[in-house]
Amino acid sequence: MLYLLDTTDISLDDLVDFIPYFPNQMQEKFSKIKNHIYLKNSLLAYLIVIFGIKKIVGYYFFPTIIKGKITEDIGIHVSISHTNNYVAVVMSLDEVGLDIEEKRQVSDKFIKKLNASNENDALEKWTKYEALYKLNNKTILSDFDTKKYSIRTIHLDENELIISIANKKG
Repeated sequence: MLYLLDTTDISLDDLVDFIPYFPNQMQEKFSKIKNHIYLKNSLLAYLIVIFGIKKIVGYYFFPTIIKGKITEDIGIHVSISHTNNYVAVVMSLDEVGLDIEEKRQVSDKFIKKLNASNENDALEKWTKYEALYKLNNKTILSDFDTKKYSIRTIHLDENELIISIANKKG
């Protein structure tokens, strides 16, 4: 299940009131975030996870999330990504990795490093690498092994977004 939220019109002030209801480890995590946009997006992602769990298992559960993974074994895997004004969360019964990027200008060095033909190609490859990284918790800057992984990429042109989702095959 993929959730995508435009956070433009959501105020951080409306979200911080939820923090005291979160598990202590999550309260500590959020209290250390100083960048307001990052904090807003992180809080929204966490709330999406809580409501996504409710939709899947039928009850509210406030998980502890470390490095984008739910630490409790509840049979649900999540991956979280956010960019300036968007939050994306994918929830699955299988391990999953997710990345979202806004289309933007990138350097020629970045394009060359990714062996890409243009900016959009480079950003698409980057989202795939990031999704694989989140799936495996390690960097994979090599060709994608299509026998081992399934990677889906979505271009939302009206939002100028590129989203990649990675799963292990088999």
